[in-house]
Amino acid sequence: MLKILVKARLQGMFSTMFRGSKKKKEKKKKNSLIMKILIALLAVYVIGVLGFLFGFYFDMMAVPFHTFGIDWLYFTFMAIFAFALMFISSVFMTYSQLYEAKDNELLLAMPIPPGAILGSRMISLYVINLAFELLVVVPAMVVYGMNIGLEVISVVMTILISLLLPLFSLALSSILGGLLAIIGSKIRNKNIFTMIFSCAFLFAYFYFYTGIMEYMQMLVNNGTIIAAKIKAVALPVYWIGNGIAEGNLLETLYVIAIFAVVFGIVYAVLSATFIKAATTKKGVAKRVYREKSLVVSNLKAALLKKELRHFVSSPTYMLNAGLGVLFNLVAIIAMIIKRDDLVVLISGIPGVNKMVGVIVAAMLTMLATLNIITAPSISIEGKTLWISKSFPIKAKDFLLAKLNLHVVITMPPIVLGAIAAICCFDVTITDCVIMLVLPVAANYVCALLGLIINLYMPKFNWDTEAIAIKQSGSTVVAMFGSFALWLVPLLLYALWLYKVINIVNFVVVVTVIMVLLAVALYALLMTAGSKVYGRLQS
Repeated sequence: MLKILVKARLQGMFSTMFRGSKKKKEKKKKNSLIMKILIALLAVYVIGVLGFLFGFYFDMMAVPFHTFGIDWLYFTFMAIFAFALMFISSVFMTYSQLYEAKDNELLLAMPIPPGAILGSRMISLYVINLAFELLVVVPAMVVYGMNIGLEVISVVMTILISLLLPLFSLALSSILGGLLAIIGSKIRNKNIFTMIFSCAFLFAYFYFYTGIMEYMQMLVNNGTIIAAKIKAVALPVYWIGNGIAEGNLLETLYVIAIFAVVFGIVYAVLSATFIKAATTKKGVAKRVYREKSLVVSNLKAALLKKELRHFVSSPTYMLNAGLGVLFNLVAIIAMIIKRDDLVVLISGIPGVNKMVGVIVAAMLTMLATLNIITAPSISIEGKTLWISKSFPIKAKDFLLAKLNLHVVITMPPIVLGAIAAICCFDVTITDCVIMLVLPVAANYVCALLGLIINLYMPKFNWDTEAIAIKQSGSTVVAMFGSFALWLVPLLLYALWLYKVINIVNFVVVVTVIMVLLAVALYALLMTAGSKVYGRLQS
């Protein structure tokens, strides 16, 4: 039974991204193949980028640590980085799989032992943690082998620790997931809490990432001091690195025992409380009804309010489709706070002061392309699409509500970013126009592009909304398409057009093209797009 549950859960996690809406068999196979190719390319790209980044950071440590005779510290940091990536990447997944799974009651109603249900979920999470761990361990070992050389015993110790470290990460993420579940059950609006907590995680991550080069240099310069402190106050952490560096089997077994014991305790507690946690209905205080006047809205406003309510009630939708808004707000705050430093930096680089408008416009355009709110907006209708289509609403009005949702949420930060740059820097009238028009036009193109793609590539047969948002073909294609909006012009100018046209004039041309593209896509949405919507069936 456990084997069947694990197989079903893993297949569900990896195969749902390839399931689309009901179409003819031949077309479905073709779309499935295209989706697999696109997702494979995206996976290779992400793995390659992460592998290169971790390899670069470990390359900074390998030779200095070996020179100082503290090779064990290198492998200790390898384990710490791997643990951090696993923990941060899986904490919300652990929370949803163990405490908020929608099929808990269904599975418990079947003749399936509760231990098998819990075990299948823990094994699935272990596999995911192991995959994240390899993104760190493999580059670290390759870099060390290329710079210093690896012995077979060190590789064996690395494999042993790598197999048990995900259990330790899973145990701690289960504890934090339990705390989140308890806190979430005590507050009225759990979605707001989840959103705030997720944003705090993101801010902490990017705060650390922006200073990572400084941290890495500090590690290299103070390696011996850090090594002495770790050895004095955190002996198990020392055992991890020394067990690999020296091939010390006894210390490696100590570490493995610690990981196994911690996981065993957490798993025992989860096993004892799983049925209660899975079946308890978490309620909040009832609202007191108060009579209010009925407010009547026109059709377009009512449809937009419906879309807005859905968006703000779904942390998954907000974080995955509207991440550019968050980055845009961070950029505005940074621009205002660091204004003096930015002015000094710009004035110190010859020629850059004449390109401020271009640089800001490019940055705002890039941030705008991170928003893909419309890309899953048709798919998330799911099995309820027929309800919307049964209303006496024109297809154009329905599609405009989806389009306006993207515009209303993403446009204000873009405009505020341009205004902040105009106030902070000495720019020309042409710069002002570029900074305002280009990002706005690119944002509108992203909204139209995502909606049109979703019309032609809808995904209605999803189990959870997260699948429609994160694993649908329209989302992947829209991400690549939006990415190309700023990357293609950048490459064209950097590789060829810089010889024949001034950068400012080139950006003006790109701005005009972007405006024309927005007009063309809007016309396409209102004509052919409306007809496609009329033929959709969930």
